[in-house]
Amino acid sequence: MSHSPRVACGFLLLMIGSVVPAVGQTTTQYTVKYGNPPVTRYYAVTVPPANVKVPNPAMIVTLHGTRYQSTPPTNYDYGWIYMCKQKGNGCIVVTPAATYDPVWKYYLWNASFFDSGTFSKPRPPQTAYPDDIGFLRQLITTLVPKYKANPKKVFAVGFSSGAFMANRVAVQLSDLVAAVSVNSGTLDSQKGMLGIPPPLKPISVMEFHGTADNDNVGVGPCTKTWLWNLTVLNKATVDDTFNYWTKQNACTKKVTTRALCSGFTNNDATSCTGGTEVKFVWEQGVGHAYVTANNKTVWPWFLAHAKP
Repeated sequence: MSHSPRVACGFLLLMIGSVVPAVGQTTTQYTVKYGNPPVTRYYAVTVPPANVKVPNPAMIVTLHGTRYQSTPPTNYDYGWIYMCKQKGNGCIVVTPAATYDPVWKYYLWNASFFDSGTFSKPRPPQTAYPDDIGFLRQLITTLVPKYKANPKKVFAVGFSSGAFMANRVAVQLSDLVAAVSVNSGTLDSQKGMLGIPPPLKPISVMEFHGTADNDNVGVGPCTKTWLWNLTVLNKATVDDTFNYWTKQNACTKKVTTRALCSGFTNNDATSCTGGTEVKFVWEQGVGHAYVTANNKTVWPWFLAHAKP
């Protein structure tokens, strides 16, 4: 399958796909030229089997954690392909890959606001740090009409560095994305919370974090710094992140006023702008891991928080 080149948002976009059958659904691998100058990006789209397809399906965009590998990690769906092929669900799953850093030899999202964050200096043909937000925006605006997805039911899921990226998506793509599920990651800005702008639109956020997670990176979810590539970087704590979202969504009710990091207390903020919700769940005894069983909770929560 191939598509003609097109100009989108001033950038040349070229998609070339190959169809691969997998467990009753169809997965299509694509390459796309994005940026100025164009850089090759990779993603896959999985369509559920015909017997579970629904009109105007939801779209799930999954954002992988840091991957130390040489091939684009477009196969990290975190159990969402299975969830979407269940009868009555019929959702589309999009699995994009971050860009490759040849110095540190990993695929990593540019999740940090207004700074280089965790990247080495740009490598040719790149002349700037990866525009992942621009890439994901173009991906969503292209794929929603292509697959006849419901534009009010576009959701993002992220794990680890992908969770940091999902938080950034919630800020800068909230005009397109209705809700996000972030797993083992927080907001990320080297300028602290003052470096994070308000979201474009109200958006629902559900965050999961393991009580035994000390991998992000070697410090845990309740500290404001982390060590990455031999450099100490700033990040938000889970309390910073939860408080940011409850403030931005103007939530007026919380289950508790107790800090998340005080005794590993869960919280749920409701009565928020536009019917949004901010929910935080501690996973007792869980380390740095994505728990696919949570998808059974996240899926109906997503549907309940579609855009109005």
